[in-house]
Amino acid sequence: MIWFTLYNMAENKVVRIAESDALVVEKVRNTVVASLSPPQQQTKKRARPDSVPSEGAEDNSELSGISDRKMMEAIFVTVRENKEKLSSFEQSLSFVNAELEDQKRENAMLKKKNEEMEKRMTAMEEKMNGLEIDLVEQGKMRDENEQNSRMVNLEISGVPQLEGETDDDCKELAGKVMALVGSKYSVDDVDDAHRKMAGGLIVRFMSRTVRKEVYEKRFELIGKKAKDLAPRFRRVDGKDDQLYINENLSYDRSKLMKFCREKLKPLNEGAAKDDRIKMKTVRGVIKVQNSSGNFIKVKSFADFKRLYPDA
Repeated sequence: MIWFTLYNMAENKVVRIAESDALVVEKVRNTVVASLSPPQQQTKKRARPDSVPSEGAEDNSELSGISDRKMMEAIFVTVRENKEKLSSFEQSLSFVNAELEDQKRENAMLKKKNEEMEKRMTAMEEKMNGLEIDLVEQGKMRDENEQNSRMVNLEISGVPQLEGETDDDCKELAGKVMALVGSKYSVDDVDDAHRKMAGGLIVRFMSRTVRKEVYEKRFELIGKKAKDLAPRFRRVDGKDDQLYINENLSYDRSKLMKFCREKLKPLNEGAAKDDRIKMKTVRGVIKVQNSSGNFIKVKSFADFKRLYPDA
């Protein structure tokens, strides 16, 4: 842009010099033509034969000739100077033209490089999109496999934690809860049990049949608290928590369940029990009631947002 501006300025200057030279040349031409033209016929009084030109007239003619010569010399000096300036500006224009050509070539190279970079970026974006899709699919497969491995598990919350508690103590606690709900199975049908970092009790049963029977009796815990267990299993701090039995969800589904519960809390605030929006899990699948009261599968945060966009 700078070179283009310089080029225009120089071009305008050359035009002005050329116009000046044209005026000077025209003036010189007019002067020469005037000097070569025959004198105009004028009607003069016939001089007397004895008349003699005065001394003053000869001096004026000589002065006029000297003045014309000085004017011509000044004109030719001006023309020469203008030609020198014109030559200098022509050299400047030639330099500017060369710089502009270099700039054009450089711009063409940059344009070509940009096009190549855009092609590479497009290819990389397509590759990244493919990788993202693969990661999403792999994440779904991993979550599905993790959930399938938990299909013989249940999670019991509200069970007090003993001081120095061991895995055998956890199994004994699970057996106490099973007895509390009236299960026909006992602690002998518990394969393993351990505590979560959050405090819940993860129980792994010997078979899905045992797990199903205990889970179906989970509503027997309504209104039951820690104090309903043996005194030995009361909390050290004396507090009694409500007991619950839930499905043992995968890590991703646990986060989704927590998200849905937190979003539904303000929507259910102040609502009657029968009017509250409910949610549940069925064989590891989270389901949330819609506005019509039907339970809809929610497999992602986006699924929940589609149900309750204002939540």
